[in-house]
Amino acid sequence: MLANRNIGAYIREHKPLFTAVLVGLFLLEMEILLVAAARSGQEHTPIITDNKGQTFYEAVGREADAFDPGKFEKIFGPIENYQVQRTSRSIPFPFRAWFVAAVGVPLGGMLPGSQFMVSRPLSGKP
Repeated sequence: MLANRNIGAYIREHKPLFTAVLVGLFLLEMEILLVAAARSGQEHTPIITDNKGQTFYEAVGREADAFDPGKFEKIFGPIENYQVQRTSRSIPFPFRAWFVAAVGVPLGGMLPGSQFMVSRPLSGKP
């Protein structure tokens, strides 16, 4: 029973399991950090407007070369009739989203397993 044993002895007895859980949590944290870092940075978008200032086309993506002039000319006509502007904006690192995900995802994943691991030894059933 867990009440009669020291927590250190319990961890030593199940060392491979705890090691696997710690490595898995570390890899999960690194993945969350990398996803958050990938969403930040510079975003360059070409915007094409006519002489009246109406926006006809705005490329979606992080790179300025995401614009396809052939596709635009098929739909709207020669590109010489329009003004092409390239805009840049800086997207900051999403610290709040990263922090919430870094804390919430591992906790949410461990809660069901910890409930099973605690209730099983306390019930006295093998």
